[in-house]
Order: sequence, then structure tokens, then C-alpha cells
Amino acid sequence: MTADSFLHALRRRQGEEMEIYTHADGGPSDEHGWWFGFTLDDQAHDGAGSGCRGDNEGVSIFNTTATVAAHFAAWVLQALVPPGGGADFNTRAAMEAGLPDEVLTHHAAAELETVFREHLADL
Repeated sequence: MTADSFLHALRRRQGEEMEIYTHADGGPSDEHGWWFGFTLDDQAHDGAGSGCRGDNEGVSIFNTTATVAAHFAAWVLQALVPPGGGADFNTRAAMEAGLPDEVLTHHAAAELETVFREHLADL
């Protein structure tokens, strides 16, 4: 995943109203990263991404609910993950507790929300 591929997917989803800031725009200090805005039900949410190959490749959405995270993850899986590909997730609390990422085996927002709520309940 690159900032360009994410940008194109976000533009397809949100039209010209999408927001993305790269290192060149005064965004993240990492040249492989970007910040973005994601809108769901007229509510704006902030996130960040990195196109670095390896452990740091991915996107995240900040300070949100399990419902919004589920819709975001469902969109990422549909728009950016190639057929047969996979994705994993984690939360800041779980990372701080030293817990590993979990693989997403569902792709529908309702199922993902259940997974996220169970994840949070287990912390």
C-alpha cells in the first residue's frame, strides 16, 4: 500500500472532499507516512497510514468507536486488500499491554464490530 493507492481509494469513497496530508504537505515527519480524514455518517475521523514495507505498513483511525472502526476496516478490506489477502488489527491499549495483532477473518462491518467489541472486553 502506498499513499497514492490509499489516496485513490479514499477519493473514490469520499469524492473531492477527502483530506490527506503527506510529508511534502507538512504532514508526518516520516516520508512514507500520511494523515487523512475519514467521514462516516457526516462525522469526521482522523487517521494515519504508512506505506513502509514490513511491520509498519498499514492504516489506523484514532479515538473512535468500535462501530466506526468496523466500518473503516470493512472499507479498507474491500478497497485496498487484494483478493486472497488479509489484514490484522490491534488497539493502542492492547499494544501497550504487549498483546499481538489479531487477524481479521470477517469482512462485514457488523461482524467486525463484534470482533472489535470482544477484543476490547478482553483487555
